[in-house]
Amino acid sequence: MISPDQHKDTTTTRQVTLNLITKGGMFALNIVVGLWLVPFLIRHIGIAGYGLIPLATQITSYAGVISESINNAFSRFMTIDIQSGNLRDANRVFNSAFFPIVILLLLLIPIAIAFSYFVPSIFEISSEYIQDSRWLFIFILGMFIINTQTSTFTVSPYALNRIDLINGVEFISLACRISLIVSLFTFLAPRLYQIGISYFVSCVIVLMLNIILWKKLTPQLSVRLKNFSFGKFKSMASTSTWLIVNQIGTLLFLNIDLIVVNKLFGETDGGRYAAVLQWSTLLRSLAGSLAMVLTPVILAYYARGERTKLLNLTKLSVKFMCLALALPIGAICGFSFSILPIWLGPGYQELAPLMMIMISHLAINLSVLPLFAINIAYNKVRIPGWVTLIMGAGNVVLAVMLPRLGWGMYGVAMAGAIMLTAKNALFLPFYSSAILKISKWSFIRMLIPGIAAVVTIGVVSFFIERFFPIGSWMQLIAVVAAMGGVYAVAAWFLLLTGDERCVLLSMVPGNIFRNGGDMA
Repeated sequence: MISPDQHKDTTTTRQVTLNLITKGGMFALNIVVGLWLVPFLIRHIGIAGYGLIPLATQITSYAGVISESINNAFSRFMTIDIQSGNLRDANRVFNSAFFPIVILLLLLIPIAIAFSYFVPSIFEISSEYIQDSRWLFIFILGMFIINTQTSTFTVSPYALNRIDLINGVEFISLACRISLIVSLFTFLAPRLYQIGISYFVSCVIVLMLNIILWKKLTPQLSVRLKNFSFGKFKSMASTSTWLIVNQIGTLLFLNIDLIVVNKLFGETDGGRYAAVLQWSTLLRSLAGSLAMVLTPVILAYYARGERTKLLNLTKLSVKFMCLALALPIGAICGFSFSILPIWLGPGYQELAPLMMIMISHLAINLSVLPLFAINIAYNKVRIPGWVTLIMGAGNVVLAVMLPRLGWGMYGVAMAGAIMLTAKNALFLPFYSSAILKISKWSFIRMLIPGIAAVVTIGVVSFFIERFFPIGSWMQLIAVVAAMGGVYAVAAWFLLLTGDERCVLLSMVPGNIFRNGGDMA
C-alpha cells in the first residue's frame, strides 16, 4: 500500500519529468525557430532593420531589473504560502504585489512612450527606419509592460509546480508571434513595426491565457484591494531590494562585454565577438530552463519543512546539471576549430580560442544555478546581492584593463570567466552550504565528476579533430552523437552511484507510472 508521502513523492517526480520534457521541447523548438526566423527577417526588412529588434528587446532587460526582482520575491512568498496550505496569506501576498506592480507599470507607460519617440536621437538609425523604429519600441516596451503584469498570474502554475502549463502557454505565444509575422509580411508590404505588433498581440493573448490558468488552479485567489497588506508588501520589498542589487550585478556580468568590445575595438570586432557569444547564450538558456524546473520544487520542500529532501535534491541537481552540460561544453570547446568555419566561414576559425574561453567556464557557472533557489527559499539574498554587485563592477574594470595589457577582445571574455567563476565556484557553494549548515565542500564535490568529464571530452574532441578533420554539420553531429553514446555509458557506470541511478530511472516516464520514485 502506498503511503501519502510516497504518493506525494511519486507525483512530484512525475511532474518534474513532465516539466523537463516540455521545457526541453520548447528549447528545441526555439532553436529551430531562431535558425529559420533570423534569415527570414533579414531577407524582408534588411540587416539594418533586423538589428533594431534585439536592440529593442535588450532595452527591456535593463527596464526589467526592478519588476523581475519584485516578481522573484513575490513568487517566493506565494509558493511557500500555497504549498503550506495558507491560502488566506497567499491572497494577501498576491494583492500586496498585484497593486504595486499596476502602479509601477502605469508610471512606466509615459516614460516608455517618451523613450520610444526619442529613439532615433539615442541610437544610430537610418532615415528609412526612423518612424518604424519608434513604433517598434512602443510595441516592444508595451509587450514588456503587459508581460510584467502577466507574471503576477503566472505565479499560480509556478507555485504548484505546473511548469508544463507555463511551457504550453509559451508554445501558443511562439506560434501566434510567428503566424502574425508571416501573415503580415505576406498580405502587407513587410515593415519593421509589424514585428512589434506581432510581439504585442501575442503577449496580450498570453495574458488572457494566464488569467484563465490562474482562476482554474487557484480559485481561492481574487483581485481585491481590501486584501492588500502593507506588512506583506514590506516583507516582499525587503527581499526585492536585494534581488535588485543582485540583478544589477548580473547585468554587469552578462550584459557589459559587447559594449566594451564595441567601444574598444569597433563594430566589426564587436560583431565577431557577438557571433561567438551566441553559443554561450544558447547554453545559458538550456541551463536556465533546467534550473527553472527545479526551483519551485525546492521552494515547496522548504515550505513543507522537508529539509532532507531539499538538501538531497539540490546536491543531485548540481551534479546532474554538470554531467548533462559536460558533453555540449566539452564538444564545443574541443571541436571549436571545426565549428566556426562550418558555421560562419573559414575566416572565423581564428576565433576558436575565444570560443573556448567563453564556453569552458560554464561547466561550473551554469551547474550551480540550482543553488540560487536556496538563497531565495531561505530569504538570504542580501549578502549574495552585494557580492554579485561588487564582483560585477570588478568584471567591468577587468574587462577594460586586460585588453589594454595586450589581450585584445580575448581579455574581455577572460575577465568574465575569471570573475564569474570566482563568484560561482567559491562564494555561492560555500554560502549555500552555510545556509543549510552542511560541510562547505558538499556542493563542490558534486561538481568534480562533471568537470572531469568536460576536460576528458574536450581533450578527446580536440584530438579527433586533429586526426579526422570535420568539414560539415552532418559529420560533426555524427561524431558528437557517437561520443555521447560512449559518454552516457561511462557516466552511468563510473560517475553515478547506485542511488543516483535509481533517481534517474524513477524519472523515466514508464517507471514513474509503475513504481514512482523520490527525487530526494
